[in-house]
Amino acid sequence: MVPEQKMLVKLHWVATSMLYVVALLRNSVEALNVNLVFSPAPLLSGGLTDCPTPEAETCIGGVATVSAYVRNYVNSTGEAVFSMHRIDRISPFVQMHPMGWNVNFEVLHRRFGNRVAYAAASLLTSKRDLSILGSKEMSILVSNVLVPPSNPWYGFTDIVHFDSETNLAVIYVQSEAQPNSWPALDSAKNALDRIAAVNENTVDKWVPVILHDFTSHEVFRPFLSAIKDHSNPPHFILKIGSIDDEFEMPKSVNDKTWVASCGNKGSKSYRLHISLGPENAVQNVTLHVDDLKKLPAEMKDSVYIDDQNYLRKLAIEATEFDPVVGTSGSMPLTRTGNIRRCFAGECIIGNLFTDAMRWKEGADIAFTPSGGLRGPGWPAGQVRMSDLWSALPFANNLCSGVLSGLSIFKILDYSASVATFTSTYSEMGDRLMQVSGLRYTYNTELNGPRIISIDVWDKGVENFVPLQRLKLYSVVSDNFLCGIFDPFPEFFKSEAIEGEVPSRVTTEYPIQNVVGEYLTQLNEPYNTEVQGRLLNDTSALLPLRFVQAQDMCSYSDFWDVAIQACAPCPIAAAKENLVLSEAEGTAETGQNTTTRFILSNRDIFDVNITVKSTPNWAQLVNGTAPEILNGKKHVLRAGESIAFDMLMKADDLDRGVAQGPVLFTVMEAFARNSDCKAAREEIGVDVRLHVTPPPQRNYLSRSLRTTGLVMMAIVMLTSFSFAIWVHLNRKVRVVKYSQPMFLHMICSGIFIMSTSIVPLSIDDRFISVQGCNIACMAMPWLLSMGFILTFSALLSKLRKINTVVDASLRLQRIKLSLLDIFKPLIIIFLVNGLLLLIWTVTDPIKWERSSSKDTDGFWNTHGSCTTGRSTGYVFFILIILFDILSLFLTCVHAYKARNIVDDLSESKYIGIAACCWLEVFIIAIPTLIIVKENSNVAFFLWLAIIFVLCMSMLLLIFVPKILIKRLGATRQLSGADIFRKGKAPKNYITTSSRSQVTTTSARKEVHDEESPVTN
Repeated sequence: MVPEQKMLVKLHWVATSMLYVVALLRNSVEALNVNLVFSPAPLLSGGLTDCPTPEAETCIGGVATVSAYVRNYVNSTGEAVFSMHRIDRISPFVQMHPMGWNVNFEVLHRRFGNRVAYAAASLLTSKRDLSILGSKEMSILVSNVLVPPSNPWYGFTDIVHFDSETNLAVIYVQSEAQPNSWPALDSAKNALDRIAAVNENTVDKWVPVILHDFTSHEVFRPFLSAIKDHSNPPHFILKIGSIDDEFEMPKSVNDKTWVASCGNKGSKSYRLHISLGPENAVQNVTLHVDDLKKLPAEMKDSVYIDDQNYLRKLAIEATEFDPVVGTSGSMPLTRTGNIRRCFAGECIIGNLFTDAMRWKEGADIAFTPSGGLRGPGWPAGQVRMSDLWSALPFANNLCSGVLSGLSIFKILDYSASVATFTSTYSEMGDRLMQVSGLRYTYNTELNGPRIISIDVWDKGVENFVPLQRLKLYSVVSDNFLCGIFDPFPEFFKSEAIEGEVPSRVTTEYPIQNVVGEYLTQLNEPYNTEVQGRLLNDTSALLPLRFVQAQDMCSYSDFWDVAIQACAPCPIAAAKENLVLSEAEGTAETGQNTTTRFILSNRDIFDVNITVKSTPNWAQLVNGTAPEILNGKKHVLRAGESIAFDMLMKADDLDRGVAQGPVLFTVMEAFARNSDCKAAREEIGVDVRLHVTPPPQRNYLSRSLRTTGLVMMAIVMLTSFSFAIWVHLNRKVRVVKYSQPMFLHMICSGIFIMSTSIVPLSIDDRFISVQGCNIACMAMPWLLSMGFILTFSALLSKLRKINTVVDASLRLQRIKLSLLDIFKPLIIIFLVNGLLLLIWTVTDPIKWERSSSKDTDGFWNTHGSCTTGRSTGYVFFILIILFDILSLFLTCVHAYKARNIVDDLSESKYIGIAACCWLEVFIIAIPTLIIVKENSNVAFFLWLAIIFVLCMSMLLLIFVPKILIKRLGATRQLSGADIFRKGKAPKNYITTSSRSQVTTTSARKEVHDEESPVTN
């Protein structure tokens, strides 16, 4: 770094340090005086035609006068001043000027240099062209109003205004009744926290100031109590709207916060002189009130004159834009000073505005309150738009609805009872209604209700007729009366009488434009004579009584909500002609269900139906008469039926049947009240809810299924192993004697039988019902065909041996072909297959799930294979009988071969197997019948049966042969060796010469399995 650069850096550091020290010294030693000027003054100094020259006496008030006071004070003291002005929206000047509301920006910012202004939140909802007013050069201060990004004003409003000249951080909170407003207290706290966060990073601390624009003391006191104890309290609060006696002079409420109050009149300007001490804490506040009506002559300097000339130019532009809208008679003075002509009774300006409103909306009746009507009036002749704005300087909109005569009476009754009927200002005088389309008479000398009569203009007869209590009338008012002016919104938004429509805003342009249109379309000057719409009759002593109360009804009457009056109780309805269908449902514990029932009216009269009660576990949720679900009545016409859906909840109910009544109150259709004991009847129906436990499907357990498949694998592996053993030892004598071909067939039959475990293991947990149906029919096929193959092989083998031995004993030569040997097997196999095929086609076994007999519902079910008709049982029995026949024939041939040695015949082991099978059947079949609803037990029994049958046959046929082979017990059979010892036939023993030939032939026959047997 060069020496020059180093020197510049040092100088910058020294300068910064000195400024920091100076700021600290100023904050800690010097007392800084700043000023806050608050003024609700209008833009002009008078009306549109006032102040023709700056020196004219009619130049009263306005922002030019406020600016003159401020300029004079600044010139004399040099103290900083921050001014807050109000956006003008209602004066004839802003309404008539070509720029409209945008003229505020032209005056306040471009002329007088204001960078911020305050306005009601409703400004931000206006649909007018405010493209100039919405500018970053002059923001609108609204601290408790939500301005979303979608709002055109987003980016042109401030929550806090930081004024650099005075170091004031200003917060402005206003009525929470304004559109899009947020609670003032919460908004103020958030703004104070924001100021505190900024102060943490600055040397010159900002002074938090709150402008609280609420008229009511009741609102301000709780606000003050809460905000002064906030962690970041304000240094100063100015209450705006009405002067609070306690804070008429500024005072400190604690060691940090000062409070003052001021009015909100455009003829005053309020300057708060604030003395700041260390850390910009407020040490003292003084209030100065400047009277804008009397500006001292020495303050009317050249700047003031230029300002007034500039404003006069703008006023002329507005005047040139002030069209003539019609003509009228002489309009008298309405309001000046303390005079309030419309507070005393009928006033002409009220007639004009209500007539125009009623004309615009085509309504029967129009209302407007007396409080907003004012102005000096105008001479007979032309009427300009500025005259109308002078008469009503508020940009209100029309508000229309439909009200009954009862609601209209309530509006006028309240209005007349609280109005003072004096031509001077009174607090409640503004409640008096100016009307069009009706006339009403009152007695001001009565206490309480004062209305004597109300007559409404009837277009049909073109005359006034008495107001009818239940008749519906179209009405029009303004948005202030129907939406803000308490308590009138309650009346204008009434729906107490059927057919009433709450009032709502119907136009987007001000009432003054409506009056201008009305005057324009008139063919003659508007009549400004008194019409007799409000009449005071002090001789009438009996007030009109439209309003009744429920406690006024006698025992034989009831309170009819629909007409807001007492009505006589009707006769009882005929409930025997009303029919309710039964309602019943079923639900699992903890679940819900819905059922439907129907109510029919078989009477010749219409009846009213309302729901009286339902069980605590039931609720009406839907129906063809939805109003009943909301507690309202429904007219059930003669011959009509309505349906209801009832939601029944089993959450807190125990298993079993819950029962409770659904009760309806029935009345004649013209009886509108259920309190009449004579008119009320009850009908009901008992609804039942069957509560069941969660469904028990009794599926086959995974462990049992796995066990079954393992046992099947054991049988299949065993049969396959024995088949391989037979093949490998086919030339060994014991195997050769036993005929390997038949041994292979036995292994195959057992193998097929074991595969029946697969369909037995299938249920509807993982497989569809169609798949279960196939599995059900596959099981008898596999079992029966495997069984037949096994025993037909044994039968064929034994038959062959017996045939050869018998022929040899008779010394006969025979020749057995393969067809002769396998004929029994083929016949048995074909017959069995045919029976199974017919069974499968005609009445196959199907999978069905049924309820268990030991339960009271279908929650506990089991699945099983069943046959649909008796045909299935017939085929089942035929197949069983045929299989038993095959077994019997096998046993017969085994018995015939009982004397033949085991090398050639397995009759002994077949007998053992048959006995074993018989024992299994005797034990298992009854047990299966007993436990058929227990899927797991039934499966295990079937599994055991199949496994025992298969393994017993395999082991009894093959194990002895394996033992014989291993023990070397196989021998060459000759002579009488084919018979058991001592069991040879007698003719064979005595005929030794032939025995050799016979036995040789026999051995040859029984050993030969490759070719036809010969002797």
